[in-house]
Amino acid sequence: MKPSEYYQSLAESITEADVRRCAAIMALHIGQENLIHLDALARRIFGKCTASTERKTRDILEKLTTEYRLPVCSVSGRAGRWLAANDAERLSAVRELEARAQSVLDRAKALRQANVPVIEPPVIPQRKPVQTSLWR
Repeated sequence: MKPSEYYQSLAESITEADVRRCAAIMALHIGQENLIHLDALARRIFGKCTASTERKTRDILEKLTTEYRLPVCSVSGRAGRWLAANDAERLSAVRELEARAQSVLDRAKALRQANVPVIEPPVIPQRKPVQTSLWR
């Protein structure tokens, strides 16, 4: 079975319309040389590319990987997404994600250990109470 046939059959088994449409589109973009840019993918799924449809597209791509186990790949310095054509592409994307995860953990650890200066609250002088007249 060719990769395109395999991915197309997976796409057909997905029940949610937008997710299924995205999977079907991605089945046409196998291999890094056949990547699709996120804005183009959002336009193909939703008919337009806005901040909202781009976010939904990212969420759908994440779902395709985490729930449906489609090997949606991307790497830094190369805009776009594609389905892995082989194990080397899949493992390259895995290494990229692991490096990002480690970088975020390192930054969180450094932030946890960072020093924050203690700022004393300003001293507000207290006014003496003024006695008011009992009769006006």
